[in-house]
Amino acid sequence: IIPLHLPEEATSAHKTGSLRGIRNDAGIVYHPKGEYIVSLFAKRLADPVAGIAALAEVSKLTWEALVGPRPAPQWGP
Repeated sequence: IIPLHLPEEATSAHKTGSLRGIRNDAGIVYHPKGEYIVSLFAKRLADPVAGIAALAEVSKLTWEALVGPRPAPQWGP
């Protein structure tokens, strides 16, 4: 979940977890300026796919807040 929307130069070491209605991911994100730790937790999810998408969006927003805007992908708009 954590690396889903991160740029190519970002690498991460993370561990996901799930139970019915619960999705989690915690790890370290490495980038050229340093690294940071992020933990994402969601429970009572009626739609697990939407929950994963929301957690991935939080990961992307964390990157943008700490590192800066993500570059546009080379393969699409």
